[in-house]
Amino acid sequence: MKKNVLFLQSLILVALIAPSCVLGMDENKPIPTPADRKEARENKNKKGNRTPLAVSSDTIPAEHAIVPVRKDSLAESVMVTPSPEKQGLGLLCYLADIAYGEEENTYNLLATKKFNPDYISSHNKINRSTVIFTQQANNMRLTQIFSLCRENYPRLIKVEDIPACMAHKLLVKDNKQAQKTLKEALIAKDQSFLEQQNTVIKTIQQLFTRHYTLLAENLTRHIKERDELVKSNCDEIRRLKKGLIDLHNLNITFKLPKTDDGYCSDNDLEAKNIEKHYDDAKLLEKIKINQSIASTKSKAEHTLQRMNSINISLQAIQQLQHEIVDPQ
Repeated sequence: MKKNVLFLQSLILVALIAPSCVLGMDENKPIPTPADRKEARENKNKKGNRTPLAVSSDTIPAEHAIVPVRKDSLAESVMVTPSPEKQGLGLLCYLADIAYGEEENTYNLLATKKFNPDYISSHNKINRSTVIFTQQANNMRLTQIFSLCRENYPRLIKVEDIPACMAHKLLVKDNKQAQKTLKEALIAKDQSFLEQQNTVIKTIQQLFTRHYTLLAENLTRHIKERDELVKSNCDEIRRLKKGLIDLHNLNITFKLPKTDDGYCSDNDLEAKNIEKHYDDAKLLEKIKINQSIASTKSKAEHTLQRMNSINISLQAIQQLQHEIVDPQ
């Protein structure tokens, strides 16, 4: 029984160690033999024992002189990215790739600054993640990992040609689509706004016409009613005046109470002349109201004239139309 338990524990240990060993190897590089390791150590020792050669800057030809590299964004794009030499990332990274997906785990490593650019496998993860996010059409993650690579690991990471071309094609396509979507959204918003404005303009035009017509009708009705009022009341005044004249003709000797000037105009009139001397205009002038009512009519007519001019201009306003203007 104890032997079976030990055997099972050995199998589990092998299962855990094997992925880590596999991840630690370069797929294209053979496993070094003991003789290879011995030869590598000897070569390293030989290189380490070399005495550095002191070279004066005066002895270097101008065409071979070292030119300082510009540290701006343009220089960054042409600088040679250092090639990593370390192998493998370890079991934990392998398990995280399985748990979260290699592309998401790569993004998390970049975002938390736990990404190690010294390993060849790290750079392979960048390239594979770029391909996966491109295939998923996930332009958000692509722009995020590219930005994180430049911000957190400047001049240390290079996206290989094939995944770079794939991502470039997707970002260009999505960029054009975003521009098209923005244009269509702005056109739709402008059209909706213009429709609302046209509704208000039409309402104003209709309301103004209706109220202008109402003002004109009110003035016409007022003049008519006022003329009727003047005629009916002036007829009453003339009737009373005619009665006074008739009375004076029936008794020309009766004495009136003394007035300020002792004068009564009724003595000078004849009943037949009442219409001529007491017409509507003269009566209105007599009671000192003719100028007031004339002013009211004049002001109202002048206002209507101005309102009519405004209405003509207002009705000339056309409905707003959306127009695509291409800059020359």
